[in-house]
Amino acid sequence: MVYFLIFVLGTILASFCNVIGYRYSLHISFVKGRSHCEICHHQLYAWDLIPIVSYVLLKGRCRYCNASLSFKHPMIECIGGVITVLCFYQYELNSQFLFTVLLFFILLTASLIDISIQVVSDLFMICLFILSLFSLLIYSVPITDRLFGFFIIPLLMLLINICKESFGGADIKLTAVMGFLLGFERLVLAMIISIFVAGGYSIYGIISKRYTKNTYIAFIPFLSLGYFVSLLYGYQIITFYLRL
Repeated sequence: MVYFLIFVLGTILASFCNVIGYRYSLHISFVKGRSHCEICHHQLYAWDLIPIVSYVLLKGRCRYCNASLSFKHPMIECIGGVITVLCFYQYELNSQFLFTVLLFFILLTASLIDISIQVVSDLFMICLFILSLFSLLIYSVPITDRLFGFFIIPLLMLLINICKESFGGADIKLTAVMGFLLGFERLVLAMIISIFVAGGYSIYGIISKRYTKNTYIAFIPFLSLGYFVSLLYGYQIITFYLRL
């Protein structure tokens, strides 16, 4: 029962992040105004906005105009629910759980914005940097490891950009902040995961002819995936690898 409630909480938070990402991309206030259908703009009510459930009951269509709704909405909500459950399973209800969940949903929002408009405000980076400072009280990562993470990988990314622009400014800033939070070892693992997953996705996109070699692909979602896996399971993965 507890895990179900945690899952529901995660879907609600993910739905809220989805709204923030959507409205931010359109320069609409996410504080004022009611949710509405993206097609007919009819105001949506509480029973239209129940995460996952409303989409299933309405068979993926708007109640008012019968337009097909994007599957991304229940998918994002489901991911939010699953990740929140994983965090609870890993940490139970403590400061690490709250910190990790907050971090995930900030990264989720930044990822959605990056996918939509390829521009992520420095406000997100400031929030994440403040959060990384709080991590000093929560995670026992040596300060030298944090500083190496903060400087070395982002510096390499800058040097790569000098030869050929490969990373966005937000990618580099986010890597620096997460390097301070994770430390150097786990940041390296996070980058390996991010690059491999992004590479696999790009190859699939080219083979399926959805993308060309020149298509811009948002990298922050892949970075966020790598960071989060490394935060939750980084030490276990590194230990397993070293024992091989």
